[in-house]
Amino acid sequence: MKTEFLKSLGIEEQSVIDAIMAENGKDINAVKSNTTQLETQIENLKNQISERDSQLKGLKESAKDNEGLTNKITELENANKKASEEYENKIAAMQKTHAIESGVRDAKAKNVKAVMALLDVDKITFNEGKIEGLSEQIEKLTTGED
Repeated sequence: MKTEFLKSLGIEEQSVIDAIMAENGKDINAVKSNTTQLETQIENLKNQISERDSQLKGLKESAKDNEGLTNKITELENANKKASEEYENKIAAMQKTHAIESGVRDAKAKNVKAVMALLDVDKITFNEGKIEGLSEQIEKLTTGED
């Protein structure tokens, strides 16, 4: 958001503009911080997975004749696949939560945490960066008697 935008809306008092810009800066910094944290977490998880895969390949190469070791490696590979799926599910859940919070912020909620507590997150779907079901729930909240 730029100062010129606020002035074009008819806001002339500099102290009001500064307050709006400061609040907007807080929101942007929170989102940037969350995004950076998620990106770092994703990168760490990818590095861990690739390191495990390379270790397993090395073990498999060195133990071609040892059946017991080969079975152990197969078990480890299966465990790694399961861990990888769990990490992907956690990442997807974090992305969904972040998208919902962004949608709530975009709906101009005064208290994002309070609105998040009122939402039925299970009815909201998040696929390929698109969130569905959130606008209906927000509409119910804004038109509800409470």
